[in-house]
Amino acid sequence: MLLAACSGPGSGGPFAHRRDAVVGGTDDPNDNSVFLLDMTFDTTARTVCSAVLIGSRTLATAAHCIDPARQTGATSVLIQATHTMVASQATLAERFDVVSSQLHPTWDPAAAASPDDFALLLLSSAPPAVIPSEINRAGLSGFTGQTMRAVGYGRTLPATSDSGTRRAVAVLVTSDDVNHIFLGASGTAGI
Repeated sequence: MLLAACSGPGSGGPFAHRRDAVVGGTDDPNDNSVFLLDMTFDTTARTVCSAVLIGSRTLATAAHCIDPARQTGATSVLIQATHTMVASQATLAERFDVVSSQLHPTWDPAAAASPDDFALLLLSSAPPAVIPSEINRAGLSGFTGQTMRAVGYGRTLPATSDSGTRRAVAVLVTSDDVNHIFLGASGTAGI
């Protein structure tokens, strides 16, 4: 599972990203390293996802968010990113063009659940006064029972359409292994 700017208590570092609801979360004005991606595909379809700044101009996100192969008939996508608290209030100066993207080499858009659902994006310029998040370089096992913090621009509930405001939620890791972290309480707190 990929999480939106998820970190252990006090670690400040993300694991990754996933586009879902931020159930049970609260508005989060402080994590400006978490960005909203606004994507327009060549079919005119539009969608949004969350991403996290991991270098001065580099964002990490999920491959399923930006891969045109996941949009019926699409062959390309234009992406802009913003780190404002409420994405719809971002000024032109607070929007950054994505000039390059790289999907994980073994990402499979046709797979129901690809373990390599990861992508990197290069921004046109470094956002001023934004400190990149640290990347977790340790294994993913050993987190069961710990609380983590998920941050993103997702909806507050799966059935709503209120995405676009950065929110955070504390979630409990219910189990883990070397490739996965399972977390949250269905319908109460999670992503």
